[in-house]
Amino acid sequence: MKKNSGSKGQRFAIRAAFTAIFGLATTAHALVVETDIDGSDAIWLAGRTDLVIPAANLPWAGGMIRHGGPTPEEILETLPPGYAVSSGDIVQVLDPASGGISFFNGIGGTYYGPEGNGVPGSSSIGSFGGISGYLGTQGALVGVFLNDSVPIGPAPTTLNFQMPGSVRTSPS
Repeated sequence: MKKNSGSKGQRFAIRAAFTAIFGLATTAHALVVETDIDGSDAIWLAGRTDLVIPAANLPWAGGMIRHGGPTPEEILETLPPGYAVSSGDIVQVLDPASGGISFFNGIGGTYYGPEGNGVPGSSSIGSFGGISGYLGTQGALVGVFLNDSVPIGPAPTTLNFQMPGSVRTSPS
């Protein structure tokens, strides 16, 4: 005589629990990237493949502003690094970031950390090429998320970081 091992509902529940337990035993994968961000990396150049960066002593076409004339610390802007992510990926920036930036390319002056010079509203930069403007501390470490298209068209409203310790994850 065959022994009854439970109803179909009970067998399904046991099978589902078994699958759930062993499904959790799969290995999680993470890509850890450690990178340097150069002080010359211009956030408004993120995702741009359509621009040629002019020599440091020449003006930008299209509205990006440099010093009014040549200065001893002239430095050529560079493209910031980019990393491909997909929908559903979790991106986490480790805190604290470390390092420093000199507004004078290492020729005198103070070095500031990732939070910039710490003076709220000391930097007010307009939008450029589809990337919003910035109002916050001078020299702060910032980032943007873009799709595969060159950022063009109207930019979102200026991101305002005037309050000490403020963190913004989206424009308002």
